Amino acid sequence: MGDDPAAAALGRGSPRSVGEPSLTALVPCYNEEACLERAYREIAAELGRFTDCEILFVDDGSTDRTLELIKAIARTDERVRPMLEAFQCDLPKPVEPATLRGH
Repeated sequence: MGDDPAAAALGRGSPRSVGEPSLTALVPCYNEEACLERAYREIAAELGRFTDCEILFVDDGSTDRTLELIKAIARTDERVRPMLEAFQCDLPKPVEPATLRGH
C-alpha cells in the first residue's frame, strides 16, 4: 500500500504511543456539580464497548464541587482523567466577545 496523505494528515496509519488510548471523550465542565455523576455514568456506558479509551474532564475554574467530584470518579475509574483549564494554570484566557464590543 502507498502512502495516503489524507490518512497521514488525520493521524491514521501512524503508530500510537504505547498505552495511549485510541478514543478520548472530552468533557468540558464548569459548575457541573448537579449533573456530573449522571453525565459520567452515561458517557461510561456508551464507551463500555471500547477497550482502549479515556474520559477527559476539563474543569474551567468551577466554583462548586465539580473538580472534587471529577477526582473522586477518577479514583474509581482508571479511564477518567481530570484536567484543569488555563484559568487554573495561570495562563491567559480567551477574551469574551462582549468585551471586544465594549459591553
